[in-house]
Formats: sequence, structure tokens, C-alpha cells
Amino acid sequence: MKFEKSFTKEMMNKIEADAIYVSYYEDNSINYKMYTYLRFFKFGQYAFFHSKTKNVDINDIQKASFVGYYNIKNDVLLLEFPNTSFSKAGKRVIRKFVIEGDTLKEKRKSNETETIFTKIKIKEIAPVLPDW
Repeated sequence: MKFEKSFTKEMMNKIEADAIYVSYYEDNSINYKMYTYLRFFKFGQYAFFHSKTKNVDINDIQKASFVGYYNIKNDVLLLEFPNTSFSKAGKRVIRKFVIEGDTLKEKRKSNETETIFTKIKIKEIAPVLPDW
């Protein structure tokens, strides 16, 4: 992944590593709920967690849905996602989020649903050293 080598300490000033960012999606027509938690680490890594409940152990990164690297350029968070499609092996997917205070708003096409993450403080956040 390219972001692994391009992260700088200055980028860390825009994102708080000791906080968790959460997004909630609900669709009552199909009885669907999903919480998505995003945890950042101070050396350019992140962990994404998905859960149908509010209870998720963000300290156990082995239970993350996926992990990756991030960069920040001009108040835009760039998340580098692993590509799980065999036909596109070796390629990467970049999702862009505008940083607005305590929120991250995904930049998408006008006809797509916007994803918004809001920063929350977690008392039980433990220091974790990512191994990727």
C-alpha cells in the first residue's frame, strides 16, 4: 500500500488518535442497523469495525473488519482500502472524507448516500500497536 510510506507526523495534527469516529446507518424497511467504528493510530494506520450493536471492542484490532493506512491532504482524509476483488488484485481503493471539526464527511457523487462519522470519546481506549 502506498500510504504506508507517505504518512508524516504533521498529518496527525488533523485527526485525533485517542478518539473513535462512529457512523450509524438504519433502514427500517428491511430491519437493518449497522454501526461502523473507525479508529486511527498515530503512525498512519486505521482499523474499521462493523457491528449491528453499539457494543464493539475497538481495542481488539484482530476483530477489525479490515485495516489499512491513511493520509491527510488539505483537510481531506484519504483512507486506503484493501481491494478484495481478485480481478483487481494489487489495486487499491481510496475513499475521501472532508474533515470538519469533529466530523468526517465522505465525498461522494451527488446521487449517493453520504457517510458521516462523528468523533466520540471512549474511556476504555487502550494503547495498541498495530502490526501491519
